[in-house]
Amino acid sequence: MKAKNCYQTIVSVFFLLVMLLHPIFVFAESNTAESKVKVDQRLHLRVQLFDISDAYTYVHEFHDDGQMKYVLFFPADCNRERLHVFFDEAWLKVNGTELSSGMITSAFSKDGKVSIETPLGLFPLIVMSSSNLPSLYMTTESGALDAIHADKDHREKGHLSIAVDGKIVLEKAALSRINGRGNSSWVYNEKKGYNIKFDKKIGLLGMKEAKKWALIPNNMDDTLLRNALAYTAAKKTRLPYTINFEYVDLYINGEYRGNYFVCEKVDIGKNRIAIKDLEKANEKANPLWNDSLAAKNYGSDNGTKYSWSGPTKDPNDITGGYLLEYDFPEVFESEPSAFITKNGTYLTVRSPKYATENEVRYISTLYENFESALLAKNGKNKYGKYYTDYIDIDSFVDALLLRECTGNVDIGHSSWFVFLPENSERFYMAPIWDFDLSMENASLLPDCIRFLAEKQYDQKLLFSSAKEKTFIELLCSHRDFLDMMAQRYTSLKDSLFESMKQTARAFSESIHDSASMNAMRWGFPNGMQDEETLISYLTARESKIESDFSNLDYCIDAAVEDLESGYESGLTIRNTIIIVFCFMVVLLLCIIIAKVLMQKNNRSKKAQTRRRESKKRK
Repeated sequence: MKAKNCYQTIVSVFFLLVMLLHPIFVFAESNTAESKVKVDQRLHLRVQLFDISDAYTYVHEFHDDGQMKYVLFFPADCNRERLHVFFDEAWLKVNGTELSSGMITSAFSKDGKVSIETPLGLFPLIVMSSSNLPSLYMTTESGALDAIHADKDHREKGHLSIAVDGKIVLEKAALSRINGRGNSSWVYNEKKGYNIKFDKKIGLLGMKEAKKWALIPNNMDDTLLRNALAYTAAKKTRLPYTINFEYVDLYINGEYRGNYFVCEKVDIGKNRIAIKDLEKANEKANPLWNDSLAAKNYGSDNGTKYSWSGPTKDPNDITGGYLLEYDFPEVFESEPSAFITKNGTYLTVRSPKYATENEVRYISTLYENFESALLAKNGKNKYGKYYTDYIDIDSFVDALLLRECTGNVDIGHSSWFVFLPENSERFYMAPIWDFDLSMENASLLPDCIRFLAEKQYDQKLLFSSAKEKTFIELLCSHRDFLDMMAQRYTSLKDSLFESMKQTARAFSESIHDSASMNAMRWGFPNGMQDEETLISYLTARESKIESDFSNLDYCIDAAVEDLESGYESGLTIRNTIIIVFCFMVVLLLCIIIAKVLMQKNNRSKKAQTRRRESKKRK
């Protein structure tokens, strides 16, 4: 009887809960349906910008303070009096004037707010336009960017068109490859960078012909100017090769992606770094090999660690040319060909990307010879060669000075490129690259000559690569190199700083409207920073560096003290972390052991109790 009553109670409670929860489920379901309706109530409007199918744009929509905003981004110089419009709805009105899909209209001829009405409702639309700049239209084979954004190494084919001054100057050029590019700028930003490769060599916007190009988003620089200032100033130096670029407004599959650089890719080639292309020599020596056969291999030689992923057969001459990039040892595993020196310096072999074992051994041995000379107090290695015998001193001095004048935070680490021509033992420092974290855009280092204090950067971030001196510190441990830096600064400073100030004013004016669209597209809270901020920084930086070079001995002593205190501080933090971690591990082990002993003791007590009860029953 009790069991029956209990069963009836449970059934009654169950039905009561169902009755109580049913309205909630119904409400949630109706809310979901309502949200679906709202999601579907979108403004589907496509505007043809030029008389080719690739050159079009859609209305961009985004949430702002809980409300949906709609924006049309127009490039410079399209004929806004005669735009073809296409939409899915039965009708569409612009400021009360009804349009039909496919018609030509002047409804979007002016910037500002526009009222759009469709059967789905009213849509407040903002119209913005660029000026002065070319516009670039790219389409992907899939018609989307999802796969590329999910994996930057994913490759797609596509087409590219360019409009300048209202005319199409490049129409649907075939792209054999579109993929993502960038490291931290790729991971931490929605606005992505891209690499593209044409089926054949093409010159873009007055730049020399090549297959490979880069689309740089400048997404960590809200002025959009820092790279432009550095690359323009580099033309005033003795660097053997400097990146050329042009600003553009970029549209991909009809979506406005913002203000970009179209620039030359750091690469070996006739119109790039004009040295022998060892990558092509490898292809000729191994005609049946391609990168799908690449397999990473490892080796070591007298303390140097290296890896390679290329074919087994070497071309006749492996003396050059090589393109190397300094980076952090932490990325050694992810690159096809690379080496780490005995001192801990890490270099990626950018070209040939899939090097042979002998090629990596050759270039790493030559670099070790250079570094062993740097490590010696007298600047000479065991072969009696001075460190300057291994480098083009003009390019090394000028590349470092340019980074000093701009206060580049990457002073001794990534984005430093060196190349080695064939039949040569002399490395050249070029091209300069990646200045978005310069000119006070990242203030991790003190306001001094940065190469004397860059070790503090490592200690602040607790990089494992901070154990040994970087190549910049090694160079600057030789007084003759510092003297060459000081002398060169005196002759270069006026043209260098003046060039950057003029560039800031000129480009700020030319990209102003595009920068405003870019700020709207990506939600920069302060829009575009004024160019005068950069000019003020450069003026102050010039004065500071001049003072430091004038008091070089004092600055060296002060930097040594800072480095020692920074190193000790870094060790203190690191040791504290290690001690806390060890304490937590020991505490966890103690808890586990105590729990095991308690369980064992409880089982022992239960066994004793069972034995006593068994004896009593007997």
